[in-house]
Amino acid sequence: MNGDLVIAALSRLEAGQMSLLADVASLKTDVASLKTDVASLKIDVASLKTGFASMQESQTSIRVEVMARMDRLQNSLTAIRDDITVNMARSDRAHDGVSATRDELRLLGQEVAISTRKLRQLEERVRSITGDP
Repeated sequence: MNGDLVIAALSRLEAGQMSLLADVASLKTDVASLKTDVASLKIDVASLKTGFASMQESQTSIRVEVMARMDRLQNSLTAIRDDITVNMARSDRAHDGVSATRDELRLLGQEVAISTRKLRQLEERVRSITGDP
């Protein structure tokens, strides 16, 4: 009986070792697959780094172009503002000239009215002196 138990134990041990060998072979396959996946991931990471660097360069290029465009627009706006300032100054001078002319005409009108009144007064005095009706 003892011998049968030993043989049975050795059979179970052999079966366990076979199962372990199968599991080790499966693990080796899984490790090889993982190594392949890791190598693929390294390639993908390197590709992503290259893409990111390219995006950074593109972003810098776009930033430079946008800033240049903004500078050109600012220069255009400054030129328009300067033109408006010059034209408003001309308009103000023209308005001042018109106002001055209007004031001169008003004063001239007053002088003419006073002169006309004086002339009428003189005519009346001359008529009173000469006796003309």
